[in-house]
Amino acid sequence: MDPAIKLDFDSFFATNPEVAKRGIGLQPDAFKDYRFRPKTK
Repeated sequence: MDPAIKLDFDSFFATNPEVAKRGIGLQPDAFKDYRFRPKTK
């Protein structure tokens, strides 16, 4: 991994609609109680 790329936990959720439809990757519903930090640039 490149440390120059700012990634947070929610960066690993599937965003491709086909992948998400197939249930591949982390499922956001499984983490509804988790408080995400706001993204910073």
